[in-house]
Parts: sequence; structure tokens; C-alpha cells
Amino acid sequence: MPNHSESQMKEVEDKLRELMGIIGAILSKAESDSDFSSKLNDIPLNILENNSTKGGVSVRRPRSRQSQFNSVDYLGKNGEDKLREELDSKTNTELCQILKAESSHRKPKEIKSLDRDRLISEIISNALRILNKGSAFLQVKESDDTSSDSGSDVEE
Repeated sequence: MPNHSESQMKEVEDKLRELMGIIGAILSKAESDSDFSSKLNDIPLNILENNSTKGGVSVRRPRSRQSQFNSVDYLGKNGEDKLREELDSKTNTELCQILKAESSHRKPKEIKSLDRDRLISEIISNALRILNKGSAFLQVKESDDTSSDSGSDVEE
């Protein structure tokens, strides 16, 4: 076994941390973008097969994301009816995973006890709420438009 200097080991550890940061950013993007996520699923990611590398540097495996479906993204692109159809094609287990992943206010045991129709309706209502969040700030009030026209006619 070759003897590595301390500076070489530090350099390897730094590169490994940098790579893990990149992987974390990729996983974060995959959570929020279903198209990106589906492209990632096509790539074999066997580079993290081992739990550790030589030299004692531990590699943390990212948690596997069982639910790659993003209902908010899907709703924004396809509308509520298509989202309902897509959710209807999924199993109850997949629906539970989607609801858990999308920060439901319910506890996991509560989610498992919900019937299929309730799971679908909660996923849709959560997606609608998130998609419309902040829309009140984007709406132009009619009174604001007319008040700017009815100002004083003082000319300089």
C-alpha cells in the first residue's frame, strides 16, 4: 500500500467534500424539478457503491428519494385535471410517499390511514396552495390603477 503524505490526504478529503456538495445540489434540484429528476433516473449512479474510501474518509450516501414526483410542478405545467389523472394512476403507497415528501402537516401514520380519494385531494390542495402562494401580491387592484389617474393636475 503506497504511503500518502498528509497534504495529499487533505487534498483528497477537500475534493470529496466538494463532490458531496455537488451531489447535494443535484439532489436538491431533482426534488424541485420533475423533468431533471427523470433525467437523473436514466444515469447509473454507481460511484457511491462503497460507504467509505481509502484513507478513512467516510462518504455519506444520500437518502434515496422514493418519490420523484413533484405535484406542484406537474400542476403548473398540466393543470388540475391532468394532475388528478396522474395521481389516479399511482398506487396508494406512491400517493403516501408524495404526500410525505411534499411537507404534509400530517404525521406518517395519519397519512397511511387516509383513503385513496383523500390522499389525492390533499396532494392536489397542497399543490394548489403552494402554486398560488403569493399570488395576492401579483394581482393589480383596480382602485390602485384609478387612483394614480385621478391625482392632482398640477404641472411644473
